[in-house]
Amino acid sequence: MIWFNTKELEKQLIDGALSDKDSYYYLFTTFILFSLLPYLPDEDFIEASYWFRVSLVIVDVGITAITIKETYKINQQGDSQDYLKRFLSLSFVNSIRLAIYLAPVFVVLELLDDYLNDNTLHSYWPGARILFLTIASSVIFYFMLTNSFKRVNLVKS
Repeated sequence: MIWFNTKELEKQLIDGALSDKDSYYYLFTTFILFSLLPYLPDEDFIEASYWFRVSLVIVDVGITAITIKETYKINQQGDSQDYLKRFLSLSFVNSIRLAIYLAPVFVVLELLDDYLNDNTLHSYWPGARILFLTIASSVIFYFMLTNSFKRVNLVKS
């Protein structure tokens, strides 16, 4: 199972070397991770205003729907094969890569949180930070995933 190397995963998808068992591992691992994530403590979300939380859900669901629709369309324009296998495996690897790339951003935002703790803007900061991170990470993930789909389908077609 590939955890970080998008190019290698794309090559395996192009060559048809990714087995159903590999797809199963991606599905299993993805859903285990997503099952555990909500249990991580996050006071910022709880402290955020109602409208920030509503905005967060709307943005998150909207970008997710657009991403799924666009990747499906790209796959249909290519060889129209193995969409689920491609989606699960490419999503997993691109998610891991995005998390690693965004780690420094989280550190900077934590430092800003310490600074704003004594500032009058602090009451808006938790919601704004979550909303910003959701939008930014979702948009970056959209481009990473659709570009991977384009590369796989460009070679296959």
